Amino acid sequence: MAAERELIIVGASGLAKDLFHVLEQPTQPWRLKGLLDDAEALQGTSILGAPVLGPVADWVKHGDCAFVVALGSPRVRRKVVQDMRSAGEPEFATLAHASAQFSRHTEIGEGGLFLPVSTCSADAVLGSFTIANYHACIGHDARIGDYCTIAPYAGVMGNIVVEDGAEVGAMSIVRQGITIGRGAVVGMGAVVTKDVPPNTIVVGSPAKPLREIEPF
Repeated sequence: MAAERELIIVGASGLAKDLFHVLEQPTQPWRLKGLLDDAEALQGTSILGAPVLGPVADWVKHGDCAFVVALGSPRVRRKVVQDMRSAGEPEFATLAHASAQFSRHTEIGEGGLFLPVSTCSADAVLGSFTIANYHACIGHDARIGDYCTIAPYAGVMGNIVVEDGAEVGAMSIVRQGITIGRGAVVGMGAVVTKDVPPNTIVVGSPAKPLREIEPF
């Protein structure tokens, strides 16, 4: 059996705690070294027994480790990855719970996080640093961009495009063939039957625009 690699979680958030659930699986090749977070109140503390090793910039002290970015906001997640890359060449791991389902024809980018019972179907393409949360479903031929978040129990049907930085909220459904624009947010429980413009929050059933947000 290959030796375990050391892994550091970037961000001591609730999502980080969810990743403990993934790392507890005996099939994982990772040994958790600790977490990095910029919150001063967390320095010197621990999360579920794992130490907070310092602020995010301290990743350079642990260059022999791999990293996962456990930050739910696509905008924050992208900034953290960009800041880390501006200081060096960090290795970003992809984590998937043993119950996550992938077609052998699914294409997955680096740094992805796939929580329990998430599903990615045939010929789906997922960009880098994308999160599929608990029970998220990504259908055939879907195109999911970089830094996207598919929340718990969200259903993204076949032939859908989710552009970079978009979020699909918990228990929402997106009809086949729809495009979710760059940086858009689909609200919790929404039923999306029309294309969503970039940087726009949509809510309701059928989903309608609520307001525009900062460009991604």
